Amino acid sequence: MGARISTRKFATEPVSVFQSNRQRQWKETRPIPRNYGQVFGDSRYWHLVPDEIGKGPYELSLYLSILKDGSVTDKSIRVHVVGNFAQGKTSLVKRLVRSKTKGTTSTNGIDVMRLRSNGPLLYTETKSKSEDGQNAFTIEQMFQDEETSTEYDIWDFGGQYVFYATHALFHSNRAIYLLVMNLTKDLGQVAQDAKCPNETGDRNVEYFLRFWMNSIHSFAGSLDGFEPPVILVGTHMDKVRGLRKRTKLKRAENYFENVRRLFDGTQIINHIYKKDFAVDNHRRNDAAIDLLREEIMSIGKSRARAIEIPTRWIGLESKLKNSTQKVVTLDEIQDFDIKKGSTTMPVAELKLFLQYQHAKGRLFYFDREPIADYVVLDPQYLIDAFKCIMTSERFCRKDPQIRPLWKKLSVEGKLEMKLIDSLWSTEEGFINHKTVLLGYLQQHHIISEAMQYDENVEKAQGLGWFVVPSLLKHQSAQSKMNEYVTGKVLVKVRFLMRFEYSSVLSLLFHRLVAATLGRWSIANYDRDNLMYENLFGFRLNIDHDGVIQVNDNLIELTVLNLCPGGKVEGSVADTFRRFVENVVSREFAALKGSIEEKNAIYTPCYRCNHISHGLNGSKQIQEISQLPKNKNAPCPDSMPHEIDTLTARSEWFQEDKLPSDIPNKDITDKEFSRFAQAIGKNWQFLGLELGLTSVQIDHVIEDNPHSVAMQIYKMLIQWRLQVQDEAKMDIFVKILQTCSNVNVEWDEIRNIVDDVKRELEKSDICS
Repeated sequence: MGARISTRKFATEPVSVFQSNRQRQWKETRPIPRNYGQVFGDSRYWHLVPDEIGKGPYELSLYLSILKDGSVTDKSIRVHVVGNFAQGKTSLVKRLVRSKTKGTTSTNGIDVMRLRSNGPLLYTETKSKSEDGQNAFTIEQMFQDEETSTEYDIWDFGGQYVFYATHALFHSNRAIYLLVMNLTKDLGQVAQDAKCPNETGDRNVEYFLRFWMNSIHSFAGSLDGFEPPVILVGTHMDKVRGLRKRTKLKRAENYFENVRRLFDGTQIINHIYKKDFAVDNHRRNDAAIDLLREEIMSIGKSRARAIEIPTRWIGLESKLKNSTQKVVTLDEIQDFDIKKGSTTMPVAELKLFLQYQHAKGRLFYFDREPIADYVVLDPQYLIDAFKCIMTSERFCRKDPQIRPLWKKLSVEGKLEMKLIDSLWSTEEGFINHKTVLLGYLQQHHIISEAMQYDENVEKAQGLGWFVVPSLLKHQSAQSKMNEYVTGKVLVKVRFLMRFEYSSVLSLLFHRLVAATLGRWSIANYDRDNLMYENLFGFRLNIDHDGVIQVNDNLIELTVLNLCPGGKVEGSVADTFRRFVENVVSREFAALKGSIEEKNAIYTPCYRCNHISHGLNGSKQIQEISQLPKNKNAPCPDSMPHEIDTLTARSEWFQEDKLPSDIPNKDITDKEFSRFAQAIGKNWQFLGLELGLTSVQIDHVIEDNPHSVAMQIYKMLIQWRLQVQDEAKMDIFVKILQTCSNVNVEWDEIRNIVDDVKRELEKSDICS
């Protein structure tokens, strides 16, 4: 039997290799057992849920309840083609899909192609025209074994350094990675981008290879480094020195060995696949490319996991994929269902569907104000909007009106609305969706609106321009910072996050700063904003500033009271620390699997902040776990002073202390889900305090035998059913505080309360 597979560049998706009608793959619609609640943790059903849905009790309960009405099987895996610019990645992808490479240009952002495999692949190529006039190709494919059907999404990541800020959005621990390198470029050779020469500086090939491997391991890798696999692919084999093929292969083998040596002694070496491939993209029938394709298929067959997708999601996914609209509202999406004769999807299910599609990289959706009602159907559209700004130098420098604005952006990282309007007015209709696009770039922590603290209302107010942290060029001046801290009261110790690999910290720092600017305004001193390439200051409240600094493999936090006679309030420093830790954990841990992997992202440390150490604190650092709780500690540098550990700990860690202004609001199912994951051992005592009987608690345990988080979640839902309108957040948290024998992650409890308060503030502003 045969089927036609079309490949095209998706404006709305990344670019892939094998594409087919998904309905043909899913021939059987079958419901899962109606008693899904009782079998929730059973391994026979746990694997049915896609990783993208998450492991929260709310999402799992909702997803499994939707599956009751029927599901279809999806078996797919992603192939990520990464590496520096001008390495031959796009040509390699075209050869993998048996497409012509003539006229190939560098990828800007990310392209995606989709391939489908049902055993051995036999191709015939038919050239056609896509809507934009570019060549598109149809691939004929013979299916041998329909039971082994696997779908491959091949993502071609643009190698320009300026686009790295967007790449973190698309990493996946379920992918196969191809790390592509030009075999004619020495590892020590400076890798300068001809299009953006100022962005890469003197960084060499080795730097970028380390960057990609560290990024894969940090953002998507397992703790032991064996997942996901990374295949080393060398291009330009035809230009490798040597008259004989054997000589060329030996040189390629030595090149790959030198790459491996960069990671000896680290967990990263475990990612690198046992087979390397040296290819010639210019040869239409290069045997090495055929072998690489077969190896990808072999790995995909063993790694791709069959999951269940709700039947009623398939039609909506197809509608959205075929839509020509770039940005739509939730109401418009529900209209899609109505127009095709389907029952309108409940809002909760629609949001879960969109979050799943977002996690798969097929669209962008955030259930957060003020953009919660909008969906970007085309991920590439958002990247193109960002690219339009980042690559506009050749236009801006010749226009006398916007040249000064570009200078501010390229050096100070200051993006003004006038520049946005000028650039977006002529490109792809970006200006029509300006507010939504800017909102999404902020949610992705790529840019952030600059704010200034208004002491009259004691709140941060927007300044009408944006900060692009990745474009900041100036380092903080030692003398300036010394003046800034002189006479102010600092925390006893600095809070540090020590990372194993430093090459990803620059990217992480930029995203962290953008996220933090979304919460607090920029601090200033002597009429200058404290925003530099390596350091940012934030106005936390009327009398406190916070500073985030990146230093080698460390991210350092410090808080200071601006009043010489005051003291650092623990609630302020604790909120600052929790916010930063939460952002960092989300950046990395969204793609991690186990709790152990999430906890191994960084090591919390401290540095003595005694005045005798000057601006930079003690030279030596210690792990926070070594800071005593009941007695003072010596200075890490063995200086003649000691650390008041009781004060130092209370400044950064508030334990079970909570703000007095906890919202008196109904608790949503999502919030109950988060609370359930922050509560652990002896949770049954909480149930008794909430008024449930021992019999009710036993029934909850019996119905959900394999998941403690689900047991707690169901118990909280039962409490709400019993007390109804009295199930308020402030009441619940106060009851939780009385349960001293229950294991509680108080940091997460405070995070939940903080998030709810901010969302309420945003809702008030929007209304």
